[in-house]
Amino acid sequence: MLRTILTLTLLTSLTHGSESLIIHEWGTFTSLQDPHGRTIGGINTDEEPLPHFVHDLLPFFLRPHGDLAPVFVKVSPRLAPNITMRLETPVVYVHVPPGAKLDPFTLSVSFTGGILSQFYPLADATVNDEPVSLRSQRLIPPISADTKSSLTWQAIKTGTQVDGPETTSPVWIAPWQIEAARLTVGNEHERYLFYRGLGQLDAPFIVSQENDQLAVNVRKLTAPHLQTVTTIPDLWLVDIRPNHLVAFRRIAGQATTQINNISSVFTEHAYSTTSLSALKKDMHTALVADGLFADEAHAMLATWEASYFQAPGMRLFFLLPRAWTDHYLPLTLSRPAQINRVMMGRIELMTKNHQVALGRITKGPISRGEWWQAAQKKHIYKMDGKTIEFHPGGQELQIKLQNELYNHGVLRANGIQVPDDYQAYLDLGRFRDAILMHQQRIASQDNIGLFIKTYLHTPEQLQAANNPVATP
Repeated sequence: MLRTILTLTLLTSLTHGSESLIIHEWGTFTSLQDPHGRTIGGINTDEEPLPHFVHDLLPFFLRPHGDLAPVFVKVSPRLAPNITMRLETPVVYVHVPPGAKLDPFTLSVSFTGGILSQFYPLADATVNDEPVSLRSQRLIPPISADTKSSLTWQAIKTGTQVDGPETTSPVWIAPWQIEAARLTVGNEHERYLFYRGLGQLDAPFIVSQENDQLAVNVRKLTAPHLQTVTTIPDLWLVDIRPNHLVAFRRIAGQATTQINNISSVFTEHAYSTTSLSALKKDMHTALVADGLFADEAHAMLATWEASYFQAPGMRLFFLLPRAWTDHYLPLTLSRPAQINRVMMGRIELMTKNHQVALGRITKGPISRGEWWQAAQKKHIYKMDGKTIEFHPGGQELQIKLQNELYNHGVLRANGIQVPDDYQAYLDLGRFRDAILMHQQRIASQDNIGLFIKTYLHTPEQLQAANNPVATP
């Protein structure tokens, strides 16, 4: 009923010549913090690969997150300590009443403190006010807090009935399930505008942990005009176990800059198969209240299924204040419009489970990768003189291991046993390389340094791991 009323209202405004339209956008800012609330860099890791047709200014910058450490992958992008924020899957919908004719328009979005690196359809891109193209990515400067980039979609046409490229990617298909205009830019078509980014900026909140209690503080910025967050909104503390059981706690927002004594411990009864449904329902209600249509909120949550709702770990979610979003990610249109932007913040937290895994690596012994060579000879191939002969099914397994760089559990699923230090490494989760490097910076340990040298294999990363870390 609400969608019908909005459509009739918009149609009336178009008829009377104001030619306004409705723009809805959603997305997520992801960061990582240690128990002291310090931001951890090096999160240029990707859990969900995008379809091949998505344009990418930094195609060799994201590290796949699977079971194989960088030393085992032929082409492994380096960990980038300067990347402290992932801008994940912003989607822009355009709503036009049926039958309304809309002239082509232009939409631009900018990122303060980062680079908008992946997008579709094709857009005009700039970095530090200089035009860049898909062929000039090697000329893009390193990302810093002073980096500014933009994407501009020119002459966006609505009303086309042409579908976008075919794909089976879940993260791409989920946003299709909405009522919105199909869009055409140049010769590319889709039901939404899509982009992602990488940046060097901090979350607006600092989350510190002590004695099973969390404290959430608004981050105080040195420049007063940047203090776009002054109160704490509703929070969702979510803990997901390796068996995918979920527990969560909602903390009501408060007109304060600090909330203390939030328990990070959940009762055993709190972990259940029904908790996830309750969490999604609660978040859906909040997303709609913040300005999304019901089907848009459902689509947003659907894109979180694998990386947010199944990946083990403890994370804090919150709706970002519009002022914060507009400061770091301003959006402009070439025509009047009603614009609703609903962005969620996500802070991944280092917990006791991470500390236990790090302790196992610290204790040692540190393997040297010999288990991987032994596993390949046992499961994949054997040497007959100078000739390589594959075991039955070995060649298929080799291809599978190389093609499933984003899949978790592929080693164990194929009967490949790993040493305890490497299993502890896998237990650190998606941002394990960043966590290892951070731990080495704050408390240098011989065994962690040896593990980094063995499995991350670059002297530059070992050197970066020994640089000091600033407090929040």
